[in-house]
Amino acid sequence: AAEIQDLILDDSGASFSRTQMVQAIIAHSSSDPSTSTLIMTYNHSVFDAMSMIPWIRDLDLLMSDPETKLLASTPFKLFADMQHSHAESMPATLSVQYFVDRFSGISKQTKAFWPPQKAPGWMIANDADSELLSLRNMSRGGRAPIRYPKVVTKNKVPHMASLKEKGIQPVIVVKTAIALFNVLQTGQEYAFFNNLDAGRSWPFMPSWIPLPPAMRVDGPTMEWTGNVIHISPSETVRQLLERMVVD
Repeated sequence: AAEIQDLILDDSGASFSRTQMVQAIIAHSSSDPSTSTLIMTYNHSVFDAMSMIPWIRDLDLLMSDPETKLLASTPFKLFADMQHSHAESMPATLSVQYFVDRFSGISKQTKAFWPPQKAPGWMIANDADSELLSLRNMSRGGRAPIRYPKVVTKNKVPHMASLKEKGIQPVIVVKTAIALFNVLQTGQEYAFFNNLDAGRSWPFMPSWIPLPPAMRVDGPTMEWTGNVIHISPSETVRQLLERMVVD
């Protein structure tokens, strides 16, 4: 049982395959022969959160009853083929040009980049077997590497309902908060950051074309969205939030 626990918590680079996108280990406990543990490691090129949840649900149903008829999902191949075949289409070209224009002049705004990079490479979790470990340790000043940096905090926001009525969704409030935090750290008037979006829409397709539900695509559709946000000291909170909605 102790070895199984160590295996579950091992997040070093050596514990992940560089060639296999999904690994499954069925571990049997010698101390409790009636108990087995399924340990799964998967790459985000195969799953995202929205496809993993129904996949685990289906696995649970099949383990309970192998004859279970599963709900049909939207094939990921359809999404991937559409992304590939339309990558050089006019909508795709316009999308690229939009971000080129949006980030124009970014080389003159390096003081607005946060956090500052203090060591080679960007990393999260355990980098004990990284070739850059010695250089990173120099910048850590003797501090231990951070493990499991993901932190989730739940708060009640009673006035969020009234903001939604004005068209200000929670994601807008979060983005605005990140932008404000960045400019407070840097002392600049612009905030640059990426955010991870679910990407649950058909790539480069107008909404009027009848297609299966993108929310049920059985694969990863995650996308990075680049943000360049100007914070003006003369704006009120409401003016800033309304401008963020338009943006």
